[in-house]
Amino acid sequence: MANESPGINLYPRIESLSDLIFGLALSIGALTLINQQVTTMPQLIGLILEYAFSFIILIGVWRAYTILMASFTFETSGLFNANLLLLFLVAVEPFLYNMLYNNNASGMSEGISILYALDLGGMFFILAFFSHRIYKRKEVANGANLRKYGVRRNAFLISLAIVLISCLPVFWSLQLSLSFLGGVVPSDLSIRLRIILWILSPIMMGLYFRVEDMFLKNKRQDTKTD
Repeated sequence: MANESPGINLYPRIESLSDLIFGLALSIGALTLINQQVTTMPQLIGLILEYAFSFIILIGVWRAYTILMASFTFETSGLFNANLLLLFLVAVEPFLYNMLYNNNASGMSEGISILYALDLGGMFFILAFFSHRIYKRKEVANGANLRKYGVRRNAFLISLAIVLISCLPVFWSLQLSLSFLGGVVPSDLSIRLRIILWILSPIMMGLYFRVEDMFLKNKRQDTKTD
């Protein structure tokens, strides 16, 4: 292809930069916990759970990104630019996440939540784009099974759809009471449905991976039996 880079391979440097940015993003999220004034155990648990969600998202994106980058055997300017965009979205994730919780009572909270959802959606979209390029290009390292990259693409697109749907106003106005958790959280605490959809997005991705892997294994066993 005309836009392939025949010269210097920049991906080793991009991977080093990505490790630095992912590490900084995780560290920033953890450092925000230090400045919190905690007076009760439920409050402490709540803060840890808030950080856990951001941690799981970033670690999941980093893991998927690392696997995909290890599988590329070609380099294009489009892929390079997509890498840079992904790293930007990762870098601003802890900022938007902390802004959302620090401005929970302000009029900006809904707008910030939409920006955060778009940030998540952007990361999922780029990972889906990487997976699709490998799946269609059929040039991967070590003769890896190409079907799994199609599975990854579909899973990322499912997560993308979930976070985009969460941007609808109804998912911000409706809230789920957490009173059923008893003394673990304050009785008047509730969570917006938009945030619930964010939590569901990586869960649905993992379930899709698992179901599709089981399907592929059963299909291979049936083929061997025949």
